Formats: sequence, C-alpha cells, structure tokens
Amino acid sequence: MGSVSSIETMSCVDGPGIRIVIFLNGCKKRCLFCHNPEMFTMKKDNMTELELVNKIKRYKTYFGKKGGVTFSGGEPLLQTNFLIKVLKELKKENINVAIETSGDYLGDIDELLKYTDIIILDIKYTFNFSSGTYSLYYWYQFGSKVTYNYTKSVLYKALLFILSVLELDFVYF
Repeated sequence: MGSVSSIETMSCVDGPGIRIVIFLNGCKKRCLFCHNPEMFTMKKDNMTELELVNKIKRYKTYFGKKGGVTFSGGEPLLQTNFLIKVLKELKKENINVAIETSGDYLGDIDELLKYTDIIILDIKYTFNFSSGTYSLYYWYQFGSKVTYNYTKSVLYKALLFILSVLELDFVYF
C-alpha cells in the first residue's frame, strides 16, 4: 500500500501530453518555496497498488501518444517499493510514466528506473556570481541546513551524466 495525497486529472504541465498526476506523501526536504508543504509528512497508507493502477487506467484514452501518468509529491521516490509494483502494471498497459523528483530515494532505484520513461528532476539552486558556484539549498526534516556547492562545470557534468546513464526520452528542469 502507498500514501497518496491527491490525484489531479487532465494536467498539461507535468510532462508531455495530457497526464494524470499522482501526488504521494512524504518528503525529507523543506525547500523554501515548496508548492506542497502539506505532503512533508508521511501519512497512513490509503491506497493499494491495484486500486491506483485501476484508477489510472480509467484515463488511458485521454493520454494520446505523448501523455500518461506523472508521480509527484512530496517526494515520490520515498515510496519506491510501492511505485515499483504500480509501474510494472502500468507498463503492461503501455502507459507512459514520469516521476517528478528532487532525487531523494529509498529502496531499489535501479529496479524502479526500468519502468520509468521520464524523470523530471527538480533542482533548486542559486548562482553566486563572485565565486562562480551554484548552491543547492534544502531544509531537511530536523531543521539542519544542508548546502551543496558546485562549480558550473561540475553541475554541467552531473547533468550530462544523468542524461547518459538514465537513457530516458525526455528530461527537463
């Protein structure tokens, strides 16, 4: 079972085409401008894998050639085991799967990526013009501030690595 916060239908902004967006509860980060702070905490599991798959399949005719389902949150990759079971069933139905993530995950990420068509990687950063570095700012669950500093070339190499290793059709930021 998984902890689903809400489901949005007929979205045109969470990946290509018309999509259904599944918002999953739970996130370790406390980003300053979070759109969904009500999903920070993991809530009681409220939906089985089969219930969610059947709900998504009802919208399949609207997806067309480019649309599908996007898993967002919170941080959907904190429910990796739940997602793997759901994604396996969706792939049997040839439904395009996108995951909108900030990169935190629990569980077998390699297994999950086998059933994922699109990764929408949400990177929040600022650029320091005097030092030429990017800083990623996140607030973690217990209030400790974590800052990652990358030079422009390191960040660029990281993005190229992500694109080459995942071999996904569509990645945007």
